[in-house]
Amino acid sequence: MLGVKLIMFIQEIQGKRNILRAAWQQLSPEATSGIFSRGLFWWVNGLMKKGYNTLLSVEGLYATDESLKSVWLLKKLNSLWEKRKADGAGKHALFFSVLASLKDILLLAVFPRLCLTGFKFAQPFLIHRIISYVQDSTTNTRNDAFGLIGATALIYMGIAVRNNLCTRRETPLIYCNLQISMGFYRHMVFRSVTMARGSLVSLIYTKVLKMDGISADSDGSSTLSLTSADTERICSSFENFHEIWASPIEVFLAIWLLEQRLGLACVAPAVVVICMFAL
Repeated sequence: MLGVKLIMFIQEIQGKRNILRAAWQQLSPEATSGIFSRGLFWWVNGLMKKGYNTLLSVEGLYATDESLKSVWLLKKLNSLWEKRKADGAGKHALFFSVLASLKDILLLAVFPRLCLTGFKFAQPFLIHRIISYVQDSTTNTRNDAFGLIGATALIYMGIAVRNNLCTRRETPLIYCNLQISMGFYRHMVFRSVTMARGSLVSLIYTKVLKMDGISADSDGSSTLSLTSADTERICSSFENFHEIWASPIEVFLAIWLLEQRLGLACVAPAVVVICMFAL
């Protein structure tokens, strides 16, 4: 059974571009990659190898994913914005229209972010269980040991920790989180950033091109300035969009873990954070 599952696993992680029909042969490797290739960003290796051997050009890059093309993004955002304005929405109509146009990609990042939180807080439980196993090994069975090995592999494959030596004197190792769950999460986040930038910049240029001569002379330059600093500021805010709901969850979990060990003393770190935030 293990051998059969290993063969199935190897077959699953193999690329399947060679069996695609001609109409889909030009798709980006990102669009045709499986879960393992995306989690490890294995699909980028071909482009990096090509860039190492030759000088990259626009024609040599991967084809743009259909969901990232500005034509589709502009059409979706413009229809949502016009609908909200027709319904009498206020000055935040564009903001909510952007969120509505990106709701699919934003929701796709929720599960990887929850996995990241789960793997992060699973480590204290794992370490506590291992210490308990070592201290009282007489009452534990062999299956308990294999279970701990499996749990350790599962958690640290999810977190994918790599050891880096920080100095020449062989000081303690620094654990750099190259997290698989973080990879999925950041992948979805930066796709949302790219989609927000593509839709907003396209919308701005579309509105500018529809201005009359007088409006273009008076407001054209200030409108085009939105495509640089303002658009970049808006898009960069999407990088921390999910931290709005994920950070409070992690804070509550951390306080709960401290309460299990320290009792009411767990309130002290929370008070310090609140005081510093107020200042």
